[in-house]
Amino acid sequence: MYTPRQLSAAVTLQELSLAFRQHRVLLAVILLHAAAAIALILRHPSLADDTGITAAIGTTLLLGPCYMFCFYALYVMVKIRPKRLIAHLYAYIVSPQTMHRLAQALPVLLFIPVFTYSFATIKAAVPVIHPYALDAQLNHLDQVIHGGVAPWMLLQHVFGYPLLTAAINVVYHLWYFVIMGTLYFLAFSTERPQLRMQFLLSFVLSWIILWQCVGNGGFVCRPLLLRPHCAGRRSLCAPHCVPAGG
Repeated sequence: MYTPRQLSAAVTLQELSLAFRQHRVLLAVILLHAAAAIALILRHPSLADDTGITAAIGTTLLLGPCYMFCFYALYVMVKIRPKRLIAHLYAYIVSPQTMHRLAQALPVLLFIPVFTYSFATIKAAVPVIHPYALDAQLNHLDQVIHGGVAPWMLLQHVFGYPLLTAAINVVYHLWYFVIMGTLYFLAFSTERPQLRMQFLLSFVLSWIILWQCVGNGGFVCRPLLLRPHCAGRRSLCAPHCVPAGG
């Protein structure tokens, strides 16, 4: 069994410095995105959320180790099947190998919460950046593409039952656990570092480019929040409209 002093000596400052240098491109993208969020907050103080960054950091720092512990515990129970499961897990957690993995994952654990908070801030600022100006046109185009009927009405005939709706809702929310589990798995992974970094960069850039740049360019309300009787006004959206992807 390793002592705390041995564990602390397993990771050097040089190793931590190297980990941050290896993630410098990822950290630069996140910091630029955070700078944009800060600029929006300075321009529109109502967007500030003092508890948001604390919640984001706390959640991420807790979720990462919890995900990895659950994945590894499941792997041990299915593949290794030791006689003393708790002792085996404890020995792995307090080992130099785990400390090296933690050092490699530290930049991701520290900066993904910053990205989460800045993403939420910019998303909340969408009505200010790009008002709901294309709702009517895009809603009309949506109906033209689907034969003059709103697509949700077509799906209602197939999935408009409580059990099916609940099943779809479960699948819809399951993606969060899948994608976050993958993110943390690769954050702690020490194999195939180039592929790992490609995923981390793709993860951040896809949210920025696809969700915030492309998605916000044609920002619309969800179909169920449209108000046909408001045609002719600036927007067909209900007062509490949310983005199509959120």
